[in-house]
Amino acid sequence: MKKWVWGIVVIIIVGMFGGYGLTKHAETGKSYDTAMKDGKAAIKDAEYASAEKYFDIALQKKSNDVTAQAYKTQVTHYRTVLDKVEARQYAKAKDAISVVLADRDASTVIKKRATNLEKELTTVIKKRESFTTSYDTAKDLTAKNSYTASNTELDKILKDSDIDKNYYSDFKKEATDLQKSNDKKLAAIGYPTSSSTSSSSSSLSSSSSSVTSKPNTDSGSSSAELTSEEKDDAAKYSGSNEYTTNSSDYVDASSDKITAARIKEARDAIRSAGVNPRAFSDSDVAKIIKQSIKEKTTVKAIAARDYK
Repeated sequence: MKKWVWGIVVIIIVGMFGGYGLTKHAETGKSYDTAMKDGKAAIKDAEYASAEKYFDIALQKKSNDVTAQAYKTQVTHYRTVLDKVEARQYAKAKDAISVVLADRDASTVIKKRATNLEKELTTVIKKRESFTTSYDTAKDLTAKNSYTASNTELDKILKDSDIDKNYYSDFKKEATDLQKSNDKKLAAIGYPTSSSTSSSSSSLSSSSSSVTSKPNTDSGSSSAELTSEEKDDAAKYSGSNEYTTNSSDYVDASSDKITAARIKEARDAIRSAGVNPRAFSDSDVAKIIKQSIKEKTTVKAIAARDYK
């Protein structure tokens, strides 16, 4: 075959392979662009595992690509942060965010989310420290039979505006369980529980006296809901707590000493006014009696006016 023929054949073959190479390069570039686009879209949708896979694909198309590697590294770091949040390791998660914020040439979306999460975790860590203090204090008060004071401390947790957030679900459960236990013990010894005191707390803010007399049980107790062990504990109870009253609190009023019988009559009058008498200590009832004498009116009228 003549040389010129071979020359033409060679040119054709080279052209074919060259065209294939150009086509392959174009396809690779297109696949890379698609993978990067899909990865960024996955970030916006908070699908970080998928985003990481897309950036892996981009790196397969363009190995050692700086941009794809930066995005993948950032996503990996942010997933580490989220894993620590899920594990309730909030302090460690906050520390790990600094690594995400240090990542360069990557997603601004993730950086913004990481910045917001850092601020949120700062609040969470501080609030959890406060809840820990309140819960530990409440446990100590319960151990000292100061059930109502314990419930007041627990309210700092349970009435917090953020308590329903997942960050605090463990505190919510523990505080609720302890308050229920306190309420059972309060009911067993005839004192108002957290549910009954919350409705009248504004009118009873001055009744935080300490006493030694036996509790009033004239309106009956809810001990039927207690276990047999709790009933036995209630029957044996002879200690003091923040509700018990010293006999010196029973002061004279119009030359008449406020006796136990008079306290009971006053409780009946308070009940007839539509107010729960168990929300009052004996000392509180004595004060209402004195007020009624001073104003020359009835205990029922005072209860209806000031506590209903």
